[in-house]
Amino acid sequence: MEEARKVFGYEEIRDIWSKTSLLTILKVALANNEYDSRSLQEKYGLSVEDIRYLWEKFPELKVNKKPSRAAISKVAGELEDKLRESSAKMLSEIELWIFPKWRELVGAVYLGMFEGRVVKNILWSAVALLIPSVRDIFRYKLLSGEECVGLFGLGAYVCEFVPERARESTTYCLPIHGVIMETPLYERAISSRKILVIPKFADYVREHLVRIPLYELAGSKFAPRFFGPAIRKTNKIIIQFLKAIKSSEIANADVDNLVLLSAWRGAYNKFLVSEKHINKLSVAMLKGVPGVVGYEGVLNKLEELPPVHESEVFKRKAKLLWMRFSISGFDLLEQFLG
Repeated sequence: MEEARKVFGYEEIRDIWSKTSLLTILKVALANNEYDSRSLQEKYGLSVEDIRYLWEKFPELKVNKKPSRAAISKVAGELEDKLRESSAKMLSEIELWIFPKWRELVGAVYLGMFEGRVVKNILWSAVALLIPSVRDIFRYKLLSGEECVGLFGLGAYVCEFVPERARESTTYCLPIHGVIMETPLYERAISSRKILVIPKFADYVREHLVRIPLYELAGSKFAPRFFGPAIRKTNKIIIQFLKAIKSSEIANADVDNLVLLSAWRGAYNKFLVSEKHINKLSVAMLKGVPGVVGYEGVLNKLEELPPVHESEVFKRKAKLLWMRFSISGFDLLEQFLG
């Protein structure tokens, strides 16, 4: 993992964070007229190396003169540009895929249960999934004959619903590691009506699939202008997604911890888990899931799927994906959510 951090530029990002913090400290010191070397060390805890950096950027500090606001803003802007470039490298190829109308897409009818109570109404249900690359989208044919597509990564199933005998809606969220769907459903999503008219990004925002290329969002000054509205429109989904993957525990993705949402007819509208996993589900989960039929303990038998037959490989990929997103992705998305 340390080697991967180096490859994706973690040290550069950490250095930029450190220098940005120094500028913040310098602004406070200047406001308090305490910007001589001794004050910066004793009152603000700066090291000799920190002060050398500030002197390099603002030579006037050596003779106890204040740098101008313009000079500080210029250095801050340079750091911001470097951070944008380094974050794009850290998030290279990573995309957040959102299926905002999951029930409509897969044609689900069953309303589900919640804590043993019937679900009266489902306002919406969605899937948000972080994938390492579109090159990792897996097309396969099950032994039973159906052609399917597998999307694997870190994500969440999210549903807003109204339980029986309730007046207020409730939001349900479950961490998942991917979805499998039959090829016609996948093609329906990727070819659904375009929402954006900008040629470069038109394929990314559609009625049944919103793809957010995080590397573009981080590295381009213009991408946020086009993706910002889509992110804000799906903000309820993204907020729940961020909560679901906040803990690194989700990246502990061996077969007996995996949860996949299925739109495959062999286990339609169910969560697929291993036989061992289903035996340790909580009573609350066994009492039902809003919008989903329930759990099926067959995942360990679906050896066609990479997370099953290459379990250790997938686990390493999941941990690396979580690490890269935790460094540069969380803050990137949160700034659009307000």
